[in-house]
Amino acid sequence: MLKILAGIEKPSEGKIYLDGKEVKRREELLSISGYVFQNPQTQVIGATVEEDVAFGLENINMERDEMVKRVEYVLKKVGLWEFRDYDPSLLSGGQLQRLAIASVVALDPDVLLLDEPLSMLDPDSADEVLEMIEDISTEKTIVVATHEPERYAFISKKLVIRDGMVLEIFRNQNPLFRSFSR
Repeated sequence: MLKILAGIEKPSEGKIYLDGKEVKRREELLSISGYVFQNPQTQVIGATVEEDVAFGLENINMERDEMVKRVEYVLKKVGLWEFRDYDPSLLSGGQLQRLAIASVVALDPDVLLLDEPLSMLDPDSADEVLEMIEDISTEKTIVVATHEPERYAFISKKLVIRDGMVLEIFRNQNPLFRSFSR
């Protein structure tokens, strides 16, 4: 479902509505959402932490001065600034997950889609990532796919936790995608 909301995959049936208007082109979804994969190793590609965050910004042709500022801001926000020159393969699981999230947050999407962001982490690393998600939730709408919704219960009001069948959730109360139909 998250991949459909991110515009990565097409729905096999049904329609997607954004603010009450049917989404006809996947570019509409791509322009507002940022998807973080369950396994951060599938997403991290830079030779250094700093290069990984800058990669997406280079691809959207961000001006160099703005890119440098954005990379520094995001790496400080996720607690990885002191690791900016590290090879990502030397990072812990929690640090790698924070890097994957940082690389997407740097692109400044309206909605951050997180696929099981804690599933591959030990308890201490999971706590670090949860703190970071809570901090980011003050600035972004975050949608989390998880089998452990109770772990996210303390996070601010901007992270909406819903438990139930996907169709039921979308029909009842999703702040971004107002309606979903077959």
